[in-house]
Amino acid sequence: VGTASLTTDTTRNVLVLAGGTTWEWSAGTWAQRSTTPTTWVRTAFDSQNGVTLGWYQPTSSTSGFAEWSGTAWTTKATTPGTRNVPCIGYDPMRARVVLLGGANGAAFYSDTWTWSGTQWSQRSPTTSPSARWSCATVWDPTRQALLFIGGSEWVSLSGPRGLNDVWAWSGTNWSSITLPTPVGALGAAWDATRQRVLITSATLETYSMESNRWLSLETKPPIPPDASPNTSSLPVRIEAVSSAPLGGKLYAYGRGTIGLYGAFGFTYFLPQQ
Repeated sequence: VGTASLTTDTTRNVLVLAGGTTWEWSAGTWAQRSTTPTTWVRTAFDSQNGVTLGWYQPTSSTSGFAEWSGTAWTTKATTPGTRNVPCIGYDPMRARVVLLGGANGAAFYSDTWTWSGTQWSQRSPTTSPSARWSCATVWDPTRQALLFIGGSEWVSLSGPRGLNDVWAWSGTNWSSITLPTPVGALGAAWDATRQRVLITSATLETYSMESNRWLSLETKPPIPPDASPNTSSLPVRIEAVSSAPLGGKLYAYGRGTIGLYGAFGFTYFLPQQ
């Protein structure tokens, strides 16, 4: 599970990297915007209001919800209660952030909440995914639904296990999409060129969502060194994938090999047709 989150702000045409500190990528350059500690962040871009919203873990026993304006984080209500790495995505049709699940110690959640811009509301769907955390999420304009892909679940005596299912949120209910997914989906994005959902693993294995299967895009993109926060080695594990293309490219942020959080490197990729 990545500790950072990378969101595409399509209003300001920047990438927002939240995790530890907040950085923005614009016109080929990184700039640090905030030193406010935010770890295990999950973010979503609210395209109606032009802001990035983030669920974060300031301490091991608390969590928070905040809005990023481009210069500072503003804390919002946290009605869903303390939980870590819930699945979060933005539904542009209904102008709602959708939160699913999360974990808090030995508690694992499967509840659904939506954020209107001013308040959280717990939803009562007749069908729900199993308890999970850290899904990949993406708005699929062809299905007119917000997709939640994979994530992790807790298995008694053996610990966390990756999930390979796909769920679609309609605004009122969940439906399962019968399409077994490669385990380890770290990020997802809509590729407008191919009119497909793409998912990417921590090792930059990329798949395209077809009507009845996931198609592997075999050519793994290069990982060149780039101007980045704390770059001192090439990344060996991808921490976050951008939520949408920026300038015709999908971006990924990686973790290197020094210490627990490593040295960081930055790369972009766009799978070949």
